[in-house]
Amino acid sequence: MQWQYGLLAAGILGAASASAAGPARPATTTAPATLPAVTRPATPVKLIVPHALLIERGASAVDEVFGADIKAADTPEKKTTLARKLIDAAAEERDANNRYALLIRGRDLAIEAGDVTTAAAAIDVLDAGYQVDGLKLRTEMVTATQKVARSPERRKAIVSYAGDELVAEAIKAERYDAARTMAELALTTARLVNDQNLQREAGAKLSQVREVESAWQELRPALATLTERPEDPEANLKVGRFHCLVRGDWDKGLPLLAKGSDAALRDAAKLDLAGAATLDRQVAAGDAWWVAAENANGATQWRLRQRAGTFYEQALGSLTGLAKTRVEKRLATIEADNVKFSGNTGGRTIDLLEKLDIAKATVAGKWTLKDGVLQSDLLGGSRIELPYKPPEEYDVRVDFERVEGNESFIAILVAAGRQFTYVMGGYGNAVQGFDMVDGANVDKNKTTLRERGVLQNGKRYTFVAKVRRGGTEIILNGKPVQKFITDYSNVGIDPRVKLREKNVLGLASWTSVVKVHKVQVTEVTGTGTLLKR
Repeated sequence: MQWQYGLLAAGILGAASASAAGPARPATTTAPATLPAVTRPATPVKLIVPHALLIERGASAVDEVFGADIKAADTPEKKTTLARKLIDAAAEERDANNRYALLIRGRDLAIEAGDVTTAAAAIDVLDAGYQVDGLKLRTEMVTATQKVARSPERRKAIVSYAGDELVAEAIKAERYDAARTMAELALTTARLVNDQNLQREAGAKLSQVREVESAWQELRPALATLTERPEDPEANLKVGRFHCLVRGDWDKGLPLLAKGSDAALRDAAKLDLAGAATLDRQVAAGDAWWVAAENANGATQWRLRQRAGTFYEQALGSLTGLAKTRVEKRLATIEADNVKFSGNTGGRTIDLLEKLDIAKATVAGKWTLKDGVLQSDLLGGSRIELPYKPPEEYDVRVDFERVEGNESFIAILVAAGRQFTYVMGGYGNAVQGFDMVDGANVDKNKTTLRERGVLQNGKRYTFVAKVRRGGTEIILNGKPVQKFITDYSNVGIDPRVKLREKNVLGLASWTSVVKVHKVQVTEVTGTGTLLKR
């Protein structure tokens, strides 16, 4: 099935398959203001949408308080500022009907401004708190916003949001008509912008979506077979391959592959599903996927090897000798294929540990670099500068493990000329989130996530921050943790982990020893600067 290869290479599901996909272009906006972070709980308790009469009463209450401001908002910039004010007010509103009305009015003002980022923020809050069809609201909003957006920046934001985020959401939900509609809208909007690369990318995305929709249609006979005969090996293989290798939905596809007719894929899927709590199981699962990949080629082989890599990376820190060398070589092969197949058109991928002069880079504490592994000490606020000033948009990946202590590991990021941090395992290993948001520490701001045992000593983690003009998304061990929507005017850095240089990336640890195995940055928009030290 030739259609698989183009879709795999494109990384069409974006963050849903972050380890395989190239960096996504984000929604952007030029209007300065603050947006709340929206973190959707795994099992949210959602309210019923208020009755029309209650919505009307809520709208009247909003008009009573903000009516004069709404009338005075006669430019796109003023509408955006007011829309964000209403979204912030909704976060403080206890009455569910009034809160709903504030969010709807905020969304509508953002639409009138042509500001897809702010309108999306309002819908994210609605979707998190009420029983709404979030995808339907988002697609309707983008369609309306596209009709009024005039500036190149806001049109580019629509292309990014519709063509990347909504396409990925629609495919994940198996709503392929919505995915195609959003890809078509992204291409139409891209043609209004004098940016040939943007037009080319939007056109390629539409072609990929059409292929995936066609592939889904071709799968209908196999789906019908599974309805009648759930154990049918051929049907399980076809549908399982589609979910794992095209959609990137391994949770859905693995049980099917485990019942499929391909022996190598079946064995690998069974080992995968059995879990990999021990070193032997990690290596065995990785080897099984590697063997399965030998029967494939092109991007299908790459995706299968990537699955092997998730287990090899877990095992690597505990391996020694030839076993370690073998796994390292296979991971290097995967890294090389990532460049070839990920669909990354943004720019360079740079290994920052290779560029590190440990003596010059250390700001506080004692850091060592031995055999390619960077290690901190137990000092509170131990920190190091990375010799790189990032571009406007980029992805940064850090592979690390905490080996001693029970406190935080901190990634120091840069956006819009400001340094800011993401903290993992703070406050007794019970908190993660962005620090110094609106002046508040990580334990008490809009991004705070509370979880006992955020980090486990001796366990290897892959941290990815996708830094974009409209906000930053955090992915930990392949799973999206949260998306912080902001223009970065409300972020800062705690003086206790402040670096000497204001525009470079960095790392810090707090009363914990952390080993860092990889620091890799991929440029998405613009070109960063490697510093000579």
